[in-house]
Amino acid sequence: MAAVESLEIVFEEVRVHKGSDEDEDEGGGWFTVLHDTLPVEQRTFELLDLVNGVFATLGEVELEAGLYTQVRIIIESATLVVDGEVQDLSIPSGAQSGIKLTGSFTIDPDVITVLVVDFDVAQSLHEAPPGSGNYILRPTIRLVQNILSGTISGVVTPTGIGAVIYALDPMTADTVTTTLADTLSGEYMLQALLAGTYD
Repeated sequence: MAAVESLEIVFEEVRVHKGSDEDEDEGGGWFTVLHDTLPVEQRTFELLDLVNGVFATLGEVELEAGLYTQVRIIIESATLVVDGEVQDLSIPSGAQSGIKLTGSFTIDPDVITVLVVDFDVAQSLHEAPPGSGNYILRPTIRLVQNILSGTISGVVTPTGIGAVIYALDPMTADTVTTTLADTLSGEYMLQALLAGTYD
């Protein structure tokens, strides 16, 4: 794939669902974390800037205590720049039903809970067929409760070689997350990882 220089996402809404996954009604089970009434600039994020320990806050809201089973992200628009040119980018279901993030989390009363939404650009962006210039964004997003997560960090030498760092599940060899080393320092940080051993 050619050099991706920018992937800017405008979120329309981010919502969380309290209760059973089977209850899909748009009623009292849904709570909005990021509202579509906010100015566009407050809902716009450059994903390539959010790596190696750099985070952006999607929203802060007081939620009822209990078990939450779903996060849904609705994308308003996305802009992709490859080799200096803006490219067409399609997002299947991103602006209709939204992107469904499965994975439960519990909100305890009188406790601040931080949820990390890890949007893996390397695994989410596809050129189909390769070399066609037609790009599809099928978001690969992990949801991790921050109080249970940690990071792996280090330095790749020599610098400036376009190194990609992978964390693999040692049992399945599946990729858990990836990141790019900083082009100048070689530093990297794999974030939002549950406690355990990785290859």
